[in-house]
Amino acid sequence: MAGRRPHRLGLALIALMAVAGRAGAQESGRDYLRAAANVDRFIEEGIRKRGVSASTLTDDFEFIRRAYLDAVGFTPGAEAVLAFARNNNPDKREQLVNMLVASPQYIERWAVVWTTMIVGRRNDRNSSGVNRATMKSWMKEALLRDKGWDHITREIIMDDGTNEEN
Repeated sequence: MAGRRPHRLGLALIALMAVAGRAGAQESGRDYLRAAANVDRFIEEGIRKRGVSASTLTDDFEFIRRAYLDAVGFTPGAEAVLAFARNNNPDKREQLVNMLVASPQYIERWAVVWTTMIVGRRNDRNSSGVNRATMKSWMKEALLRDKGWDHITREIIMDDGTNEEN
């Protein structure tokens, strides 16, 4: 089997399990601060192991652009950028992220991202028979219901029946 690429679904499921294992936030309800601290430690450990220095904080213009691109997949409009830059609230970055994560665009973007990771980019069915549209719809619903990654991963691995049923 030399030269064969690993199966995309298997890799995506491993990635989902890793995220579920690392985050652990949903097990204790909504302990976001603990989850954020765990992520920060993970990043700091990676930076330290690689012997690189952390980047400096970005200015407001770069922050809002990056936040929009990462969370919803597009850049903010000029009015949103100017309003953010003029906002003097010390919590404005946290508020921006919370607003983006609560938006329908966030759910749509991440349903597409995870579906692509799991089943690929083809529009119909991939080699394993998974229907992309069905998977995206299921993933969107899972994200809307705020299912934990442990539940999402378990459902992907454990469900039986046809792809359209699950």
